[in-house]
Amino acid sequence: MSTKPLLLLAGLLGACTLPVEDLPGRSVTSASDATDERYTTGRSVTARRYLLDTTLEVSGIGGFARLTGPQKEQLARLGARQVATTEVLALGERMLVRLPEDHPAGPLELLLADDADDLTVFAPGNVTQTLSRERLPDLLDGSEASARSELQLEPPAEEQADAFPARAALSTPIRVDLPLKYRPPGRHAGSWSVRLALRLEGRDAAGRGPTPSAAPLLHLALPLLQDFEGLPVLDTLAQGVGEPLGWQLTVENATARPGRAPTYRTRVREASWVKVPLRRFSRERPGYETAMRPLKPRRAGMQRLRGKELSPLRAGAPGGPLRVRNLSPFAAWLYLDGLRLGWVAPESDFSFAEVPAGYYRLYAVTSTGVRAWGPVDLYVPGGWTLR
Repeated sequence: MSTKPLLLLAGLLGACTLPVEDLPGRSVTSASDATDERYTTGRSVTARRYLLDTTLEVSGIGGFARLTGPQKEQLARLGARQVATTEVLALGERMLVRLPEDHPAGPLELLLADDADDLTVFAPGNVTQTLSRERLPDLLDGSEASARSELQLEPPAEEQADAFPARAALSTPIRVDLPLKYRPPGRHAGSWSVRLALRLEGRDAAGRGPTPSAAPLLHLALPLLQDFEGLPVLDTLAQGVGEPLGWQLTVENATARPGRAPTYRTRVREASWVKVPLRRFSRERPGYETAMRPLKPRRAGMQRLRGKELSPLRAGAPGGPLRVRNLSPFAAWLYLDGLRLGWVAPESDFSFAEVPAGYYRLYAVTSTGVRAWGPVDLYVPGGWTLR
């Protein structure tokens, strides 16, 4: 199996205001400081900006209670608010991802630099860390674990890539199935069998073929594929997508019941051009200090839906706590009868307050969906432990 890194995004974005000779690109000494120095100027450039709206559909898991008409309407209203928005800026071989404020990892900015083969994390307080790009899925899942995940494509990446069309008809969505063996870090984690079903939608940019900004978004569609084996798969997909319109990702793993895998739906709500300072794409921003230890979660958890919003689901029932103990090294989003209640930080305890008393169907999943717990039927007030 080849271990050579695949070179992604070799060209410029068409509307970049930098002259071609001034835009940094991959070189023989790709991780050198000299390469990054070109990004430290104060000039502005035109970058591609995407706003991605993602929802996690857990309809296959279902709810516990038989709801009346008004209760179903309240459930639908709350479900319409289950959208997470992520901003992405793409410039040449670099992509800057701004996580939402309510993300378990915090309001971080993540810089993927294909000309440097690493991942740079910019955190509040002018703190930065440089990590292996293979840590992207762990970081998106709110993990501070230093142990690295293990990922194996079966069949190997070369065979996977050869099976994809080199240039697909963009009027027809592309569907890709990727069976993987995946071992996440952490003392409670076992070897999970993960199967990803990806459905991509794109359009040809006025007949000019795939755009250089198509590939960066695929890093978020399939964040597990950040190692030297997975990058050829991403590159081959980028060849046939053109301008991405969105994707649908279904994740099945050994911890979920058969036929109840959640589906992530991501829509590119906005694709525009914006002027930004070039130093936003530098791995060494002025004023930032390198962190010598992992960035700790800001809090033990967060509750998005409160008792006043939830009370119509169990009319007249008194509110009580739902206590969740998360022993895993990953932040877990908790779904209560299909509603995203909030999240619990890694290796933390958190109580969700004012949940109307009654039985609920609970499901927990990380942001990327490759780690999941449940579903289980549980009475509230009560507790649930994630291992």
